[in-house]
Order: sequence, then C-alpha cells, then structure tokens
Amino acid sequence: MSDLMWAALASTIGFYMHVSARARSNHIVYRLMHARAKVLWGHERAHGFLATSGVLVSSYALVWGLGWLPIVGGWYVEAVAEPLNAVLASLMAAATIHTTASAAMGLRPLRTVRWATSQGEESRDRILNAIATSPKHFQGLLREVNMGKGQLRRHLDVLIADGLVSESSDGNRRVFARTGV
Repeated sequence: MSDLMWAALASTIGFYMHVSARARSNHIVYRLMHARAKVLWGHERAHGFLATSGVLVSSYALVWGLGWLPIVGGWYVEAVAEPLNAVLASLMAAATIHTTASAAMGLRPLRTVRWATSQGEESRDRILNAIATSPKHFQGLLREVNMGKGQLRRHLDVLIADGLVSESSDGNRRVFARTGV
C-alpha cells in the first residue's frame, strides 16, 4: 500500500507540472520550477520540458505504483525510466548550481524568480532604457514607460534593491537614475 501512496503523490506532482506548464502558471511553485529549468532549456523550451517531464513522471509513477513495472518489461525501464532519471538528475544539478550562484551573487531565490519572469524583465528593461541617458523624475518616467503608478513603483523598488537604480529627491520630486552609468 505504501508504494501506491507514493505513486499517487508522484503522479499528482507530474500532473501539476504538466498542467502548470501548459497553462504557463504564475503559481510560485511552478515559477520556481520554471526558473530552474530555464537555466538549461531557455525560457520557452523550459515550459515544454516541464510539460513533458510531468507526463513522464505521472506515467512512471503509475506504472511503478500499480506494480506493472515487471509486466511492462525492460523496454519501459530503458526507454522511459532511465532517461527520466537522467533528466531529473540534470534538473536537480541545475537547481543546485542556480541556487548556489544566486547565493554567491547575494540574490534571494524569489528575487531571482521575479527578475526572471518575462513580463517583469521586459518592464524593468523599459525603465532602465528610459533612464539610461539621464535621470528622470517619477511622473516623467511614468509617462515614458506607460505603466501604472503601483507597477512602476514595484519595478523601481526591485531595481533599487538590486543596485541598478538609485533614488534621490529634488525638492518634492523623486528622481531615479542608473547606477554605475
């Protein structure tokens, strides 16, 4: 019975991976998996990798949990289980390298995920390009990058925390400039 419970858990995880990848979920667990997979596979291919891996994890878990592994035969082990184990080992190695590199650079894992999301990256690039040549006050920057106040402030906070932008005051205005430029 224990094997069946573990198989159900592993199958559920595989199903979650597949559905989240197909939907390009914003759930934090999927975002963490995608950020790790993106290191090896690139942004778009990481979704396909996670969707395929989810199907493989689910199928392997069901075959193993139901006791069908001896019935299915050695071809399943050679064709699915061994490559799946190699892929999962590679993914775990990439996750370890990514986490270690993030820690060495002084980044928190969630900060790394936030920076890695395509929408956040694109928005922050627009902000950095807008202030690349000269500092801008908040309202001018707001008009130039065409964002909401809260969205702009959030991205500026991330850029300031990452040391890419500095904030100063000019009278009653907040002025933002690139650091090190």
